Amino acid sequence: LGRWKIPRGGGPMENLREGTAFWQVLDDAGYDVTVFKVPANFPPVECEARTLSGMGTPDILGTYGIFSYVTDDPAVSRDVDGGRVIPVRAVGGRIETVIPGPVNVYREGDPESEVSLEIIVDKESRSALLRCNGQELLLAENEWSDWVDLDFPLVPMFKSVAGICRFYLLEVAPHLRLYVTPVQIHPEKPEMPISTPPGYSAEIARDVGLFFTQGLPEDSKALEEGVLSDTQYVSQADQILQERLAQFQYELDHFDGLDSGFLFFYFNSPDQSCHVLWRSFDEHSPNHAEADPAVRNRVRDLYVALDRALGKALERVGDDTVVMVCSDHGFAPYYRSFHVNAWLREHGYLVLKDGVRPGTTEFLAGIDWSRTRAYSIGINGLYLNLRGREKYGSVNPGREREDLLQELVRELEAVVDPEVGRRAIKYASVSY
Repeated sequence: LGRWKIPRGGGPMENLREGTAFWQVLDDAGYDVTVFKVPANFPPVECEARTLSGMGTPDILGTYGIFSYVTDDPAVSRDVDGGRVIPVRAVGGRIETVIPGPVNVYREGDPESEVSLEIIVDKESRSALLRCNGQELLLAENEWSDWVDLDFPLVPMFKSVAGICRFYLLEVAPHLRLYVTPVQIHPEKPEMPISTPPGYSAEIARDVGLFFTQGLPEDSKALEEGVLSDTQYVSQADQILQERLAQFQYELDHFDGLDSGFLFFYFNSPDQSCHVLWRSFDEHSPNHAEADPAVRNRVRDLYVALDRALGKALERVGDDTVVMVCSDHGFAPYYRSFHVNAWLREHGYLVLKDGVRPGTTEFLAGIDWSRTRAYSIGINGLYLNLRGREKYGSVNPGREREDLLQELVRELEAVVDPEVGRRAIKYASVSY
């Protein structure tokens, strides 16, 4: 395990969102405020309001969600996007492995902490017995476990990190396939701040039950990588929705809006499910044929469920309370993609190093920055390779920059998709 060391101490956790949050203003004005999982509030900003951090809240590893995939299938030999493959080998139907946890800063080399996991497979009954952290779980195929407490030891008798996870037994034969959710920050013993006051997350867990603390908990990566099927993904999404609906009812029961209260409550379910399941009901989608017919009405069913939740809110507060329903964005069909960096390369704005062929390098690798004037990052962000800002900037600030920006706007807005005959980009805007 390596030698012990005295850690230098973790750096401060800082919310980089600028400005004063609206709930801080309300709190300062003396209102009774509850803000439940508003995005971009991790770590939660200091205030007296009851707040629970939402999108942006990591798992116990500090990532946006790394699931584990335990399997003895030799064909699965690589990690998957958003997850970690844990290869195992059964000896007499018994498997010993570990669930990885946060790095142990008290050990030289900062090795990962871990919790032991024992799996006893019974292929005849299509089930498995799991022993983990002093708990025993008997699961049949296609069955979820309840929440399981995990305790990652860092220093014996002195320091450990608490987390929670759920197991899903995909199958036991011909190969074991076990899905483990990202290990969540334990709401009753949070290692990182996720609420104000600090005990608010524990109150919810005590009164309503343990819950996903990760910012966006539905595991769309596991679906996209083929670890979970459409129906298995929906089974997890249903758990999260029911969890959130119970929490919403809890907050409604404690809402004092008749006098001076304010309640914000965020449901993430439509966002994540629309991203990955729009194809299920859109017959024109190029991916519609691969969608499981059993989930064809999933998006509609979500909105029906949330309409019922809205109805409960309206019944609870009466006519003298303002109720607002907001969405951070909408959804629409997504049939084709426009590869901005490929277009920039084809038109001479992005130049590869001599000998580098397109499609043979990692993202933004193999670029000759001395001859590159523009590059793209993200879904729709295009940047100039600006001298004085980028390390190898080639574009001068001032007139050269302005002329290049206007040139790119004109040319991008003129691009026409040759297959459908429509413009690929409706408009391009410039910001500084």
